[in-house]
Amino acid sequence: MPRPSFHLWLLLCWAATGCGAAGRRLPSFGGHVAENRPAGTRVSGLTVPLTRLGPEPWCAKVQGRRWHLRLLGEGHAHFQVALHARSGQVWLRTRRPLDREARALYALRLALCCKRCAGPAPGAPSELASLAVAVLDANDNAPRFAPRSGGPAVTRLRVEETLALRAQVWQARAQDADAGANAELRYFARPPSAHFFVVPRSGRVVLVRSLLSRRAPIPLRLFARDGGRPALLSAPLDLEVLPQPVRLPRRRRRRRSPRALLQPEPPLALAVPEDARPGTLLATLAPAARFPSARFELASPPPDEAPVRLDGDTGEVTLARGLDRETAPRWEIICRVQERTGSASSNDVHQTVNIRDSHVELFGQG
Repeated sequence: MPRPSFHLWLLLCWAATGCGAAGRRLPSFGGHVAENRPAGTRVSGLTVPLTRLGPEPWCAKVQGRRWHLRLLGEGHAHFQVALHARSGQVWLRTRRPLDREARALYALRLALCCKRCAGPAPGAPSELASLAVAVLDANDNAPRFAPRSGGPAVTRLRVEETLALRAQVWQARAQDADAGANAELRYFARPPSAHFFVVPRSGRVVLVRSLLSRRAPIPLRLFARDGGRPALLSAPLDLEVLPQPVRLPRRRRRRRSPRALLQPEPPLALAVPEDARPGTLLATLAPAARFPSARFELASPPPDEAPVRLDGDTGEVTLARGLDRETAPRWEIICRVQERTGSASSNDVHQTVNIRDSHVELFGQG
């Protein structure tokens, strides 16, 4: 062992007051070392000056005695103590590469032993200081999706073809044993999908294109990438989306009787002034408003004798010629209604046209 410096001799030769006595608070020192570094790497930031450890001797007589420093605490075998003889400073070096995932923090104690360790009990070392060594993370773990226990290599998803856009169909979750930015994950699909989008931060897989009439399976390969430098990539997670047609319950349609739209209509009475002009719209038959499939024709009187004209498609009744109340004060018109489908069923609608005297309409109120 190197010859102790003056400071170390001074420290070791102070009068003993009982190092490590109950109630004594040890000075604390801390440092860090990156994981996976080779053996012999120095712990950064941790330097223990022996002159700051207090005026307490640990060996009654230095001359003729052998002394050394040692580490105590769980995991102390992973480090070795190094002493600079001239400056009296102590630091630590690693004995093996460290793994942060196995242990992230070492709480150690620096102790002094003479030939026969001094202390409250024979053979017990005297503690000088408490040491804390943090193991810094290195990006040495790639993200991993949850393993499939005995399942198929491809995860199959059954999705209804009527699923709304932006709806979630899958939630991707990966784990990374690293810490900090090395464990910040981003998700994506390769190759990009035309039907689905993967939200990078959350891993949600959402629908962005309709699946209607799509029957072929849609493959989707997901990856997770961490934020380390260089970034590490996960193994792929293979999905297969199977669009499912939606089978709505069949509703029994009630067959409509051919005469359903041809129910008897009540007679219509129209009061038309005798000075009304030809082409004036008098009325629209009720079945035309309820059933666009109805067709109309004039049954009585013959079309060339009737004072009105009937539109076969719309059921509109218009005035065909001028009226004379003194000659014919009343007309009874029968319209025939039938379905466009050519059904033989039909029904007659009776319509009465009463001609009012224009003189009474203008001047008389009874």
